[in-house]
Amino acid sequence: SSFVCAVARAMQGGEVHDSLAGAVPLFCRPRLSEPSEALHSDAHWESLWQRLPADLRILDPKLVFTSRTDGCSLSRLLKAGESFRSNPAMLCVQTRTQEVLGYFLCSGLYFTGSAYAQPDRSDGSFVFHFDGDLNLTVSPFTGANDMTFLADRDALVVGGPQPAMRLDSDLNWGFSDACPSYGSPAVCGGRFQIAFVELFALG
Repeated sequence: SSFVCAVARAMQGGEVHDSLAGAVPLFCRPRLSEPSEALHSDAHWESLWQRLPADLRILDPKLVFTSRTDGCSLSRLLKAGESFRSNPAMLCVQTRTQEVLGYFLCSGLYFTGSAYAQPDRSDGSFVFHFDGDLNLTVSPFTGANDMTFLADRDALVVGGPQPAMRLDSDLNWGFSDACPSYGSPAVCGGRFQIAFVELFALG
């Protein structure tokens, strides 16, 4: 389904016009160019979008990769995201047990020559998990270490030294552990089979 802004935001020099300030919550539902299978309901988007930094909620998510049609390949996912490296992004993983976990990346990525990494300053980034009843858990970056995000052709890893989320190169299996980087618990039983993966770039 399509989504429309619940609030019109007027921006001037980075500030909201006085006529809007305090009148209504500064929250927009995103307008999707293509529907998401992982985040398929209003409840998903409404609960998740309000956790984004306020200045990013006015952006719209563009689906740039889905393993349903683009193939179960981490290399293809990274290639699809290459043109959007400077954009905030959101990675969504649906498991075979209908749970959804993911990562919101607020600052874009840089390429080290062999892998994609996130800048050390990761304020605003978080991992998230929807259980089968659509209950949402969000775990922001804690600053406990600089292990935020790293991806190459072999694995995608969020957090450390025990990862909040790790996906294999075939986007077939994932792993989760209690992670100091995000203060997040292990989810999905620690090891889970992936149904599909979606990557959104915000712009």
